[in-house]
Amino acid sequence: MRIGIDALSVGNRSGSGFYTRKLVENLLDIDRRNEYVILWPKGLDELPPPRAANAKIIPVRSFNPVSRSVRGRLAFSPASAGQLRVNVFHFPASVGPFLGPLEAMAIVVGAMPQRRVRTVVTVHDLSFVRHPECFGLFRRQYYRAAIGHGARVADTVIADSMSARADLIEIAGVPPERVCVVPLGVDPDLRPVRDEHALESVREKYALPDRYLLFVGTIEPRKNVVRIIESFASIADRIPHDLVIAGRKGWKYDDVFRSAHRSHVESRVHFAGRIAEEDIAALYSQAEVFVWPSLYEGFGLPVVEAMACGVPVVTSNRSSLPEVVGNAALLVDPLCSEEIAQAIMRVIDDAPLRGELIAKGFVRASELTWRRTASSTLLVYEQLCGAAR
Repeated sequence: MRIGIDALSVGNRSGSGFYTRKLVENLLDIDRRNEYVILWPKGLDELPPPRAANAKIIPVRSFNPVSRSVRGRLAFSPASAGQLRVNVFHFPASVGPFLGPLEAMAIVVGAMPQRRVRTVVTVHDLSFVRHPECFGLFRRQYYRAAIGHGARVADTVIADSMSARADLIEIAGVPPERVCVVPLGVDPDLRPVRDEHALESVREKYALPDRYLLFVGTIEPRKNVVRIIESFASIADRIPHDLVIAGRKGWKYDDVFRSAHRSHVESRVHFAGRIAEEDIAALYSQAEVFVWPSLYEGFGLPVVEAMACGVPVVTSNRSSLPEVVGNAALLVDPLCSEEIAQAIMRVIDDAPLRGELIAKGFVRASELTWRRTASSTLLVYEQLCGAAR
């Protein structure tokens, strides 16, 4: 079997880009039998390890997320599809083919193709529909058109969770038999850091306080960071911890910084910025509570990463998060700052509960690995190509 993957999204350092890179790395690690043709951003220093003999890397120049999306679809044009000679082509960053392969080829060359290329698209979430207020007009319209259409014409759609699958069926109108669930994962080397020198190095690098509550993610309305700050401010006088907010600035982030500035605890709210991948385990390991009451997630990988590093988690009772964490976290109403604050205090004050959450978190995180994600995705390819014969 010859498998094509549009990996251009690794160039934008987003959640879907991170997923794409981990998927490619682990597929090449576990599968030496099939051949891979991987579209990779031209000029990107890193290449997908390992350097597998069964993988052909095709560099493609792209400049921004929309450019990457368009070029990925153009690479799967009728002419290019024939040159790639793939059995299945995977779009892992939510935006699938603009047209189904049959329709596209028929329109361009005026005839039906002799060779049927199967398509797979991973749609991570439909947050632009569930929470349109969290997106600008252009992004909202683009996602609605591109993601919705791509999901409907792809042969198989992969969702990160049962919650995301239900949204694809209900909102995008994808037939249930064409949507499967493949959960995301964490690397085995993402675990508690005990080396004091490594911990101190990260503390100094990001100017971290000695004791802190932690949020990791893009600073944008959907992540609900304003209510995290409000919750922290309501209990700050009762605890010795500060609040660390780590992640890049997204869309409409000004409200978050205004909220911190207007609170009486501004000096105890630390914005650490984007965290280097090699530092993330040490950042998690020093946190005493991971607070993540997101309004909506297709999966919510940071909660699993925190559990893998031995941090008790407080997260939202909405969308995919309850199924992702199972019984290994405290669930809260993300719209209620008081409830978020009460859950944080429970974790801090109740030592047996804290220990229980940490132990259950380790178990849950061990069940979710990138290797398992890759194995399940490979099975999707095999079943799809088997069904085509």
